Amino acid sequence: MDLSILRKVALFEGLTSRQLNTLKRVLKAREYAAGAGIFSEGEKGDSMFIIAEGKVRLSQMIDGVGEEAIALMNTGQHFGEMALIDDSPRAFFAIAHSPCVLYELNNHAFNELMFMHKEIAYTLLWTLLRSLAQRLRETNERMRSFLTMASFATHGETASPFGPNNPLASLNEPLVSLNEPLGAPPHPEGGHDEKTPTPPPA
Repeated sequence: MDLSILRKVALFEGLTSRQLNTLKRVLKAREYAAGAGIFSEGEKGDSMFIIAEGKVRLSQMIDGVGEEAIALMNTGQHFGEMALIDDSPRAFFAIAHSPCVLYELNNHAFNELMFMHKEIAYTLLWTLLRSLAQRLRETNERMRSFLTMASFATHGETASPFGPNNPLASLNEPLVSLNEPLGAPPHPEGGHDEKTPTPPPA
């Protein structure tokens, strides 16, 4: 496993060479032929994948339509990371778009890093959080564009896509609030904002 490849992975950008060597020992290399399935929508996930070589297609199956590609991932990108955070089923299919080599980080190895190499785990968690936040922003924008087009198709070009009479108006708010900076410091001295007491009723 070449460290030069790991250095190109955005998820590992904050790690030193020594830390990358430690991480390398818990990653497992997997090879897939073009068209091979990596995991399926709805199955239980227990690992994430980093693309060392090739491309991976993330898709969902739509009734009456078939496969709908939602992303094409390239070398240095990662996917399936939610499996390290919760036990929810996979939300999409992952298919080798071309012959590819993937590095797999499973739950057991990740938990080992959490307990034995806290600096590495902290850096990975922080970078992973930023990556997830960026993907949520992109999802918000795609959903907003989809709802706008759907509204135009239903009400005509002159209709406001989020007008007061539109049933989609309630979706004008962002799906996820990401305006607050990550890692905001706690309130000074660990206290809470003081509130003006409410006077007793007369």
